[in-house]
Amino acid sequence: MVDAFDRLARPVQKWIRQQGWSTLHEIQVRSVHAVLDDECDLIVMASTAGGKTEAVFLPLISNCLEGESESGFSVLSISPLKALINDQYRRIEDICRDTEIVVTPWHGDVSNSKKTKSLKNPGGILIITPESIEAMFVRRGPEIPVLFNHLSAIVIDELHTFLDSERGVQLLSLLTRLEIAIGKPVRRIGLSATLGDPALAATALRPDNPDDVRIEEASDRGSELRLQLKGYTTGVSDDAGSADAEIANHLFEKL
Repeated sequence: MVDAFDRLARPVQKWIRQQGWSTLHEIQVRSVHAVLDDECDLIVMASTAGGKTEAVFLPLISNCLEGESESGFSVLSISPLKALINDQYRRIEDICRDTEIVVTPWHGDVSNSKKTKSLKNPGGILIITPESIEAMFVRRGPEIPVLFNHLSAIVIDELHTFLDSERGVQLLSLLTRLEIAIGKPVRRIGLSATLGDPALAATALRPDNPDDVRIEEASDRGSELRLQLKGYTTGVSDDAGSADAEIANHLFEKL
């Protein structure tokens, strides 16, 4: 099998070298092959700070660079929170800094001028919340086919936050409406650190065909979580302050 690094576009390889990485994480290697091998839906699971964002965007950006340049967003990234959009925007824009790929964050704090510019000349990667997509359908419904006609992938960050919830139902409805508007299915890629039931997540990602959702899970699930429970029983004391201080000191002893 060709090395995962060698399958990436040269500007992406350059970015990896600039980070001083000696190798890609295991989940990144597997995800690069998964994204580039076929067009199947995909779920990537790894611990927090395990490199999930890079695992899918390194190959997706490579695809954007090697594909034909056409008007319309290439990748739609959906995030549940504004803070996560800001973080993802910073990381993805850094990967794209030596390319001509435009990365656009979309939430209430982003200026209208920046949003208008991206709508007039749509392209690259759009990072947005479900509610903002809904607003786009309401305000700019006829423009949806033009904006997303050349969409190659939809990335759902923190997929677990959308499971078994009204917001998840809303997101699924939006994805279906989007595919109907552009007249074709678009591959869906879910990112998550905590998924107790991958089969449930696959059904949430692609309800009509969950068995074809590819699941890549990091073998290293992250650091061990250690929990200590302490309880105290004290009798009546003339020196309550001393007893409180003793308990406080014990509470902050290292495990």
